[in-house]
Amino acid sequence: MRLYSRFDLVLAPSRGLAERLRTWGVPRVVQQPLGVDCSVFAPQARDDAWRAALCRAHGLPAATRLFIYTGRF
Repeated sequence: MRLYSRFDLVLAPSRGLAERLRTWGVPRVVQQPLGVDCSVFAPQARDDAWRAALCRAHGLPAATRLFIYTGRF
């Protein structure tokens, strides 16, 4: 547990794990849920100009099907 006390913040992917870490004496635990924020990443947020610029920047045809992965926190 000494390692965790050296961090500014400890992120836990679930409320259960956050509570367990706190009971173990880990300070500064915050829940950071996994998944997608559907209020940000939604079809109505589509930006055709941004998409076209991204395709141009990477030499892709405008009709290219895009899948963008950013990884975990």
